[in-house]
Amino acid sequence: MRPVVVQHRTPLALWAFTAIWCGGVLLGTVLLWRDGLPDGATPLGAWITLAVFWMAGLGLAAYAFSHPLVMLRVWPDGRAEVVRWWALKRHRVCVRTTELALHWVEDVDGDGDPYFRLRLSAGHHLDGAVSVAEGSREHCEAVRKRLQAAGVTGEPA
Repeated sequence: MRPVVVQHRTPLALWAFTAIWCGGVLLGTVLLWRDGLPDGATPLGAWITLAVFWMAGLGLAAYAFSHPLVMLRVWPDGRAEVVRWWALKRHRVCVRTTELALHWVEDVDGDGDPYFRLRLSAGHHLDGAVSVAEGSREHCEAVRKRLQAAGVTGEPA
């Protein structure tokens, strides 16, 4: 029998944006180093501006790559597997579905619109809860219903 699979890939967009940002800053650094300063630019101003862009890129990278991609597989016989991927490592946990709990989180985004998260905890098996869905209420509800139909316990809190 095939497992129910839920994948949370939202951090991938942030990873891609971070890579593009840092690539652009790297290109700007190489061009500034190779071609010198543009006409009318002061050396101190150019290097300070470049340093600010680098600090923003490195701060963004630290934030972005701290959010893992998550895959949850739930088998009909009561087994579950949670796999989290970061940029350079992977963590896999196998548990019984009775050890999993779903947590409903309601929030607002930067524009004040409602934003929802469905988080999963597995007791002492995971260090904290991981997001398995986020975005609209309909999307999170659909994922919650799929997981509860597969035997994942826990009610939205």
